Amino acid sequence: MFQPRFGDDEGSTPYHSNCEEQHFSTEAARMWHVAQGITFRRAVPAEEHQEKESVAGNAQSGYSPCRTMPDKRKHVRVARREAVRIESDGQSVVGTAVDISAMGIRVSTDPHIRFAPEGRLSLSFPDLEQGVSIPVRLAHDDSRDGALGLQFVFDSLAQMELVDRYVRSAKEHEIRSRGPAANNRRLPRASCTIRSVKAHNHSADIVGLDNASTDGFLASYTGVLSAGDAIALEFWLPGDVRPLAADVTVVYTEQNPFHHRATAGLRVTRISEVDRARLRNFIVQSSAVGSSRTVHSWIAEQGLDCSYQISDPAEIVRLFALAQSMTVVVHLVPGREGGGRIGYIVGVDAEARTVSFGASEGRPISSDEVELFVSFLADGASYYCSVGIVDTTVDIVRCDLPGRLQRSEQRSYGRTEPAENAEIVLVLGGDDPREIPARLVDISRRGFLCEVPSGGNVAQAFSRLRTIGYRCAETLGLDTEGEIRHVRIDSDAVGGPVVRLGIEAGLRRREVTRRVFDQEEWLKIPVHTRPVSFLSLAGARSTVVRFSDEAGREMVGLVNSVGVSAASQSATVFLLPPAFGKKKEALAPLAAVILANFAALGEPAVVIRYDGINRPGESYAENPDAERGYEMLHYRISEGRSDLEAALRYVKSRSDLQAKQVVLVTFSMSALDGRKLLGDPRYSPAIDFWISAMGVPSGQSALRNTLGGLDVVGNYRVGIPNGICGLLGHLVDMDQLAQDLIEHRYAYVTDAREEMARISAPVLWVYGSHDMWVTTDEIEDVMSVQSPGDREIIEIPAGHNLRTSDDAIRTFKLILGRTVERLLDRPWEPVDPERSEMLALIEAERERLEQRSAPAPERYWHDYLIGRGEPGSGYDFYRNLAAFRSFLQREVFLLDVRDGMTVADMGCGTGLFLEQLTRLHAQDGAREVSVTAVDLVPEALASARAKAESVLPPPVDWTFGYRQVDLEPNRLLPVREFLDRREMALSELHGRIEGLTAGVCRELASHGAPGESDASAEYQSVGAALRLISSGDSPPVSTAGLSPAAALVVGDLDQAVRCARGFKTPAECRFSVLNFSNADRALQYPFLDSTFDRLVASLFISYLFDPRAALSDFFRVIRPGGRLVISSMRPDSDISTIFTDYVSEVQHGFQESSSLRDAREMLNEAAGLFELEEEGFFRFYDEHELAELVSSVGFAVTHAERAMGDPSQAVIVCAEKPL
Repeated sequence: MFQPRFGDDEGSTPYHSNCEEQHFSTEAARMWHVAQGITFRRAVPAEEHQEKESVAGNAQSGYSPCRTMPDKRKHVRVARREAVRIESDGQSVVGTAVDISAMGIRVSTDPHIRFAPEGRLSLSFPDLEQGVSIPVRLAHDDSRDGALGLQFVFDSLAQMELVDRYVRSAKEHEIRSRGPAANNRRLPRASCTIRSVKAHNHSADIVGLDNASTDGFLASYTGVLSAGDAIALEFWLPGDVRPLAADVTVVYTEQNPFHHRATAGLRVTRISEVDRARLRNFIVQSSAVGSSRTVHSWIAEQGLDCSYQISDPAEIVRLFALAQSMTVVVHLVPGREGGGRIGYIVGVDAEARTVSFGASEGRPISSDEVELFVSFLADGASYYCSVGIVDTTVDIVRCDLPGRLQRSEQRSYGRTEPAENAEIVLVLGGDDPREIPARLVDISRRGFLCEVPSGGNVAQAFSRLRTIGYRCAETLGLDTEGEIRHVRIDSDAVGGPVVRLGIEAGLRRREVTRRVFDQEEWLKIPVHTRPVSFLSLAGARSTVVRFSDEAGREMVGLVNSVGVSAASQSATVFLLPPAFGKKKEALAPLAAVILANFAALGEPAVVIRYDGINRPGESYAENPDAERGYEMLHYRISEGRSDLEAALRYVKSRSDLQAKQVVLVTFSMSALDGRKLLGDPRYSPAIDFWISAMGVPSGQSALRNTLGGLDVVGNYRVGIPNGICGLLGHLVDMDQLAQDLIEHRYAYVTDAREEMARISAPVLWVYGSHDMWVTTDEIEDVMSVQSPGDREIIEIPAGHNLRTSDDAIRTFKLILGRTVERLLDRPWEPVDPERSEMLALIEAERERLEQRSAPAPERYWHDYLIGRGEPGSGYDFYRNLAAFRSFLQREVFLLDVRDGMTVADMGCGTGLFLEQLTRLHAQDGAREVSVTAVDLVPEALASARAKAESVLPPPVDWTFGYRQVDLEPNRLLPVREFLDRREMALSELHGRIEGLTAGVCRELASHGAPGESDASAEYQSVGAALRLISSGDSPPVSTAGLSPAAALVVGDLDQAVRCARGFKTPAECRFSVLNFSNADRALQYPFLDSTFDRLVASLFISYLFDPRAALSDFFRVIRPGGRLVISSMRPDSDISTIFTDYVSEVQHGFQESSSLRDAREMLNEAAGLFELEEEGFFRFYDEHELAELVSSVGFAVTHAERAMGDPSQAVIVCAEKPL
């Protein structure tokens, strides 16, 4: 019998590493008992006998029951070089294990020894005292090299699962350790089940997709598939009526001996950008639900230390009642198959020992469910339990109260009992000065727990105090003063009731300068009123630089400067690390503000931005080909500090630069990096001023806020796995992140206090009153710690996102003003960068990077508007928001529809504006109104029709027309305008023709067209040469002397001119770099001149590539004296604020039966939309910009305002066509 055992020989190493044990041991222990029980005790059912007989028959014929293997194996193998002992036919032979997969093991042996075709081997696994006996078949025996391949022929499905789980765990460890080189596919795959699948061009029946990534699937199928087969898949995500389409190729197939079906690995070869985004969002959601299931499964199987368990019935009732009173979000996961739900506690019955949940997200919980996994955040900790379901209705699930609650770790660091000198004296000052002897219970790195007898009202005395003095042995290192964290009475203590105090040691406070801007004062800060030109100055344009971190990994940055030259090398240096998930280019507006102000001051300045390691951008990444959303899988928060250190070393290494002063400006989670760097005495002197803008003080609270209350740090402390979760649009290994936070002391506010006390540099902390990601109490806390440097806090009425909006510019100017006052010791009223130059800087950096293709408009807008196709999903979700309804009603009021008018609703979507229009005007005297609703998506028009018909009372004589029209203007319109307006410069086409970059425009503007006989300047320009094309036989415009990029552009413009003048048809044109994809479309919308009295375009114009052309045609179809109402989202709109408002509505009742699932889906779609805006595909406007755009085509603007929420997220402009 074969009996390989790993590590049997003297001197051999263990088969598994400690890290592998951590991932594998818990599940392996359970699976071993299952596998052994099935192998030796379980009677095999008849159908399994039949399958085994079939397997045996296949084996005799040479057919492998476990895998139909292509020439190159694609299944996962874990490489190992371990000593093994093999016994076969009475022989005992030592060999070396080469690798193991879920289907077999390869061993190197003496090539002269022959082996029998069948046998058994006993495999050892981590933490298992006994091996598992598994039948094997000799699959490969090459006498030339002694390579022995043993194929597993499992006795049971449990054995197969045990080996598979081990291999996967080992492979995951290998990937974590070695990076993507250890794996031939991108991670992660989501554990999921997609059962609605069609294969349109293949006879095999795809039964389901059992897990998924954006580049592949594991599929179950019946029929015949072979490696290399191409399949056109159509599939539906659970609960979503919208199909996804993907072309896939079969990589490998496997036959499962325990089911009448097989599995196949499918690689995606083509999928649309929209479907890829939807699949990615599904994976994120599935990962989150999977993580929740893992947490509860771990608790059920492993259990927690009793110190993390609550079994007192009264305390359990108190915590559930507290969560109900605080309307805490509760995460509900049914015990059987089904997605996670979001809900709230709607009732706690202490006598009946029941708790009722209102599930406001997802499908109603099935009446077949018997168990519910519950988790929530309350009283400063995360709580987990499983509850039995008593009964269910559509809205309510009533359950038994749990017998015990599991609590995540609340304390920052582990505590130890004092070995000696356990006495301490507490010193009370103030109105009741006295000394109270106490006993030390335990000590941590940052504090201690002590207790005193509860007599004499000591509990009340301690409750009134924040700070307290004490005396104890100096050897304990606890200082003499601290801050009381909690006071609790233990009535059951041995020897009588005691008062227990948790004290953070060595903490002292200071006064902090604080400034609060209210909305009125904030808006008085001028924006774009004192513009300063800067971009033409030497060094102002972005220069790419490259440097390395300590590990030699390349980092890529951008440098901008003003006033620096060979003669003047001393300058103020600004370091701008990237915020979480952002690239260096996102901070271009701040760089522009810095450059403009220092140019106006006549002071030299250098701005350095960079991409972080293992983050989005150009710097080193373990997986350089990661798709959007996957770039931070290997992210460690401590790498942010090493990135900062590398940037500082780069500054010092510059021989042409002397840093007179260094200013560190951090945003969001990069504040953690700044805090760590400045808390290190080696680097603290290198920074002269630290500005934290919208910064988070500690990692634990920041993750809680952004993960809906999930305490990944507390979970990690007690050993509960968190898994891979979505964080602000990026998939992150939360266990790796939590470990990094704890080990490097980023996690807790106690870490922040300790480090802030050491930072000698002055610190300015700016936060927004509407920022939901930041815990403002923590900012006040850490900034008031006694420290050697000055501290200032400024609160502004803004949200978390700051980039190009007026609020962003105000914030940047505020930062600059404080910097100049602090470092240059002079008063300064900050100026604005010339807006056109700031936009040119942003655009140049955007054009330098490789751009994604814009999504196909028909599919993109269909999915965005329709969602899952169910009521309340897609764009209709916004009906749930009171702020959005008020916004639509404001538009209706401004449109001012009257009796007898004709109205156009351009880009009507699903009819949300139309619904409000009919509801508000049906009874106000407007009895005869003709409305034309226009949109690209027919399903959206059908939804709009249904809304109007459901609202409008029958007596009202309104008429409706619904037109499916693609309102994206013909891409040739700017070319026609250029040909018709001889005064129009070629550079004015920039921004109106996709692919025409600013750099090429500058080159063409300075380039003459050679060979022209006329010597006038007009006829020496490329633009003039294009206008000279007068027939199909006109010679092509010369590209001599142009760069290759400019030559391609001129060639495309030449073709576009011929097409616009009718000398060529669109089908005859071939464009290389410019996009004229809809050149065959009509040049005008299908409406006659002066058709409409009123035209509304609600939140529509931003998504057109050439909005000016659309507005020009709006002007044409509106009657003289008619009115236009148009709106747009504002730059830097904060969708987190919108979501918070919605959650607040749900928390105050379920009267609208709204779905948080719809909210999350809509937010995912909106996040993608905002991402496209940041990349330049869409554009959002502030009120002044939109008013200027409307005026440019001839309208007279009568009103402009901000709207939708507080702070406002949108703008509305009202204009009229002159008589």
